[in-house]
Parts: sequence; C-alpha cells; structure tokens
Amino acid sequence: MQAHADTRRQLLSRCFTLLTILAGIGGVVAYPVSQLRASRRPLRYTPDLARALQKGLALNRELRYGDAARVFTNVLRARPGSADARLYRGLALYNAGRYRDSVADFSSILESSPNDGVVHLYRGEGYLAMGDRARAVGDFRRALALARDDGRLAVAARVQLERAADRTGRSGG
Repeated sequence: MQAHADTRRQLLSRCFTLLTILAGIGGVVAYPVSQLRASRRPLRYTPDLARALQKGLALNRELRYGDAARVFTNVLRARPGSADARLYRGLALYNAGRYRDSVADFSSILESSPNDGVVHLYRGEGYLAMGDRARAVGDFRRALALARDDGRLAVAARVQLERAADRTGRSGG
C-alpha cells in the first residue's frame, strides 16, 4: 500500500496537474490546472512574484511539497487574492498529506468562484483523503454537474464518484 502511495505522489508532483487516481487499475485521469474556469480573475504579478510562483512549482516537481507550500504562502502574503497561488498551495499541501489545510485553500477559492468544477474536484479529493466521504461525494457531484462541455472534468468527477463508492460500498452517482 505504501508503494502505491509513493507512486501516486510521484505522478502528482511530476505533472502538478494530476490529482485523481483510478482505484483498482492504477490508471491516471489527468486534469490540467490550466483549464480552471474563466470566472477566476487573472492577476498581474510583479517579476519577483512570478519567479516565486515558478520556484514553488519547481519545488513541487522536486517532491519538496512543504517548501513549495511555504513559497506559495509568501506569494499569498503579497497577493492575498491570487487564486493561482492558493490553488498551487492547496495542491502542494495535499501532496504533503496536509489534507485539512488543502481543503481550506480550495474552499477559499470556491467562496469567490463557486462554479469552478475543477476546484470542487480537488476539494473532494482532499475530503476523501480525510475520510469525509459525504462531503467528497458532494464535491464530486458538483464537479460533474459543472462539467457541461468539459469531457475531462466529467470523466475525472465520475472516476472519483466511483472511487468514493468503492470505499463506502454504496453507489456514488
């Protein structure tokens, strides 16, 4: 089981866009961070903050999740409204096993962008990792409802619903 967890973390960190894992067959469903809903307002970053974001991403690729989270925290101190930094920090915290903190970051994003299906998917993954299947299923269902014409998000949400159902022995969809 530990080998599976290590492999999973390596996959997540290499791409930094993967969060959902197909249970049972070990396949990966990728959802790129770049596909986040347009409802997030883009922020302009100073060159220093842009470099800091890139440094955080590089640290995450190096499996240095705690260091990456600290870099993103520093960006958030300078730009509290940066959904990018908050999202990246949430993913780094998730990879570091700090699920409650990652869920808090994803929840913060959803306060201003409640219709962001990708963030619902990520928050659901955090809830599932914490053992809160009811909230996880709620987020996966919301992500699926928001998927509309986004096939990758729909597939990822369905996979996570099945995964949550496998853990509970009940139907997730």
